[in-house]
Amino acid sequence: VGELREEIARGDRDAAARELGDVLFVAANLARDQGIDPEAALRGTNDRVEARFRYLEARLAEQERTPADASLEELVGLWGDAKAKLA
Repeated sequence: VGELREEIARGDRDAAARELGDVLFVAANLARDQGIDPEAALRGTNDRVEARFRYLEARLAEQERTPADASLEELVGLWGDAKAKLA
């Protein structure tokens, strides 16, 4: 992770992408070592993020608004609500 931060700070996107790939590889291997299917874990995360975003969109739609109409503070608050309610 330190090397990734360094490449990001240097502004070298190609090197940062390589370092990020290394981080993802290590994370996947750590998951496997713990008996966790990394692909299933990522799918679960994607499902939770999608459900939270739908919640956020629905709350804004009740006010005839979209995420583009909301402030960052509102979005963060709604995200927290979604996270608490949808666990």
